[in-house]
Amino acid sequence: MKMEKAEKGLTLRAYVLGIIMVVFWTIVIHLIGGFTPYFPETTANSVIFGIFTMFIFSLIAPKFKLTQQEYTAIYSMILVSTVFAATWTFTIYGQVIQAIGNPEYNKYGIAYMPSIFGPRDIDLIQGAFSGGASVPWDAWLIPMFYWILLSIAICFSGLFLSCILRRQYIDVETLPFPIATPIVTLAKERNFFKMRNLRYILIGMLIGFIWPQNLAFLLNIIYPPLGIQVPGEVDLAPFLWSTLPMAVLVINWGNIAVLAFAYLVPNDILLTAVLLHIVFLWIIPPIEVFMGVLNAPADYAASGMWLYRFADAAFKGPVHFSDITRYGAMLGLGIIPLIMQWKHVVRTLRAIVHPEPDIESNEPLPYRWAWVGFIAMSVLTLFLLSLGGMPFWLAVVFLILFNISSLGLTRLRGESGGWVGNAEEMVSPIHATLYQIGFEANIQNETVKTACWRTMMLSGTYTWWGTLIALPPPITSMEAFRIASITKTKARDLFVSMSIAIIIALLLGFPFALWGIYHYGVSAKWLYSRIDAQFVGDMGFWQNLRAAFYVGGSPAAWTYPPDWIQTGIGIFLVALFT
Repeated sequence: MKMEKAEKGLTLRAYVLGIIMVVFWTIVIHLIGGFTPYFPETTANSVIFGIFTMFIFSLIAPKFKLTQQEYTAIYSMILVSTVFAATWTFTIYGQVIQAIGNPEYNKYGIAYMPSIFGPRDIDLIQGAFSGGASVPWDAWLIPMFYWILLSIAICFSGLFLSCILRRQYIDVETLPFPIATPIVTLAKERNFFKMRNLRYILIGMLIGFIWPQNLAFLLNIIYPPLGIQVPGEVDLAPFLWSTLPMAVLVINWGNIAVLAFAYLVPNDILLTAVLLHIVFLWIIPPIEVFMGVLNAPADYAASGMWLYRFADAAFKGPVHFSDITRYGAMLGLGIIPLIMQWKHVVRTLRAIVHPEPDIESNEPLPYRWAWVGFIAMSVLTLFLLSLGGMPFWLAVVFLILFNISSLGLTRLRGESGGWVGNAEEMVSPIHATLYQIGFEANIQNETVKTACWRTMMLSGTYTWWGTLIALPPPITSMEAFRIASITKTKARDLFVSMSIAIIIALLLGFPFALWGIYHYGVSAKWLYSRIDAQFVGDMGFWQNLRAAFYVGGSPAAWTYPPDWIQTGIGIFLVALFT
């Protein structure tokens, strides 16, 4: 197949403007997401950030006349930096909130936490809760270096993985990546900010700003006694629960501003996204209920736990679906395409010894170097996880599941534009593995207890919630490669631009977030009365630790006890609908 020649995207001005945008958005996202009551849904809003940035360019610097290839390079830098700009902020939150708010964590968690994770002296952490304190840089220097290095290893292993599979996902299967489509639509137009599309985008963003739910939120910040409550959801459960038990029946409109981009997405891509959500949210859950895999409550009270965010195409569900079916489904989305793509995978491996210049000239990297980079970053990740106290064999399992799940998320985003809620679907196997190896029976063994605590801290508080919540590569990098394939931008330029953006965002974001949390304090974002409800489960998976160590570790006491048979059924259902 004859390949069209791609044009250069990483020019000097694109390089400079891209770096400026990475620095700007890294700081802004940390401030907004870390130290104000508003947490940006970066899964969707990265598109808005990109459009807004290009809009500003068109207003203040029309003489730039950036090409669509330069816009693609700049947008790729914005994409991979904005979506995980809050990495370090939430890593710190996990430790600060648990240490200040949970006496049990002080007694056990701090005791088992290695010093490489962060300061174990409560006095050094207290200032991060109340704010108005100086950062104890000496105490945080080594932990900060550790988390930066671990984040770089995880992000670059994903980036190299996307280089290996780019041709299969983008050129052969042509996954549409709906979130990227508006960028492509706009970037392909010469002087696109003067076209009629812009007015619809600006109108949509204005509607999003004055949308009653958002307006009430702003008024409550200005004058809290108002206490205005504006429903942001439509609950269909009373009408459909008996017919579609355990289906996602609460629709949340989320950031309505994103609807301004919907008309830019071709109908076939919109239809693909809608159909995928129907399968995951409306078809698979009832099937599992009818099979006896899931137990649906008689009434629809639990439907409040099911949430579909229309704008950013992210959805969440109750424990059973999110951590059994959804985890199985995520594995299925990662594994089944790999099996179907085995010829391409083998071809990339053969290219290590026998390169194919004609094909590899269009790739971000020669397959040989992509594999070398992926293996090197994976080894570094394993080393750092082991250094953090995770048993080596468990770290290997962890990394394999991480990569498969990341590919599943990449495919989900490629076909529907969204991702499946939070990161529990990838944390679950670690928790289940710990249970299956019988740590309950050996809980009095100090070595086992230490390994369990540190593994939980790595898989819960830090690694997953520090990087996975932010959609690192290959999820975002594959989306950028999709844009490049349409705008005829050199994939190699995007590899360079994204590498630069990742490193800058992490090197700047970590110390900036550390300064921010000591300057503003956790209390600037979260009232203490909300901390337990908001973070005890999300940050550090404290219920799991408490249930395992204080309730006895039985499956009934666990919040996330995925059954492997049920996980297998989730994989089977994905294969069936695939």
